[in-house]
Amino acid sequence: MWNFPEAHPGDDITAEIWDTARAAVMAMRLLQGEGIRLKWSANGVTISASPDLVTFQNPFKCSLKSQGKAAILTGLINGQEPLINGVYLSGPNRDGNQMPVLDFGDPLLGNNGAGYIATQFQCDNNWVLIPKSLTIVQVPYYDSLNGTPPPNEGGAATSGGIPGLPGRMVRCPLAMLRKLSSGQVILFQIPYFNLAHKADPRGNDQARHFFWPAPG
Repeated sequence: MWNFPEAHPGDDITAEIWDTARAAVMAMRLLQGEGIRLKWSANGVTISASPDLVTFQNPFKCSLKSQGKAAILTGLINGQEPLINGVYLSGPNRDGNQMPVLDFGDPLLGNNGAGYIATQFQCDNNWVLIPKSLTIVQVPYYDSLNGTPPPNEGGAATSGGIPGLPGRMVRCPLAMLRKLSSGQVILFQIPYFNLAHKADPRGNDQARHFFWPAPG
């Protein structure tokens, strides 16, 4: 805390008073750090910040490239990488092709106004994921194969695993899509990690499917 010497109009400004006042002002001045801007005006100082943005490149990160198109970063389910139209998500790192884009046009939405970008795959007779069947789709429901509302919509798929689909198939949602009144489509990411999968068979080629964060 700085104590200015007492002064009155007409007093001489001595070197001691000047040095004390100058040191106090210098000690209380604002210093701008990285990404910080200071603007002085008669009304005070305006402080603004523009820190560098850090992009979080998580597995299965979905992003809208344009209306009706989405890019999905590579991710793994039980160590297997999905495909879009026969091309691996990592594209050039796997098969020489460019990274694929999911082109779904006008999004398919369910009765609740939401649609999903999801992984879809089939299991073999031992309920093990078949790698070549692992793909990315855009669907109105991830727990209904024909696009109609599933039984107990809004609850069946969110408690005790995801219900399987006919033919030993299953979908796991990666992102939710919603369409605004303006027509703009917005996206909400769901998982942020690679996934592990295990099926719990219930007979008659039915099963409930469980997904959880995979190590690594």
